[in-house]
Amino acid sequence: MNQRTPQDEARTVRVPVNISIDERYRDAFATVVQRCKRAGLQVTHELRGIGILTGLIESARIERLERVEGVTHVEREQSIQIAPPESDIQ
Repeated sequence: MNQRTPQDEARTVRVPVNISIDERYRDAFATVVQRCKRAGLQVTHELRGIGILTGLIESARIERLERVEGVTHVEREQSIQIAPPESDIQ
């Protein structure tokens, strides 16, 4: 019986990422997008004008995405929560 561990589950969770595309590859943006998809990225937004791609990827595949030709940086998207104005100060 093949049981999945919590570590296995964490590696298969899709995480939101922002990807910076090298300026030298701006004319080949669509090609870089295809390479990112082959690396496992589910694209959510293509911001060609500023060389940014956003999407979801399994955390275990981030290193593969970082090695894609034309990608300069992969950053996990951060979320910030602010308490409502009427809440007590912590």
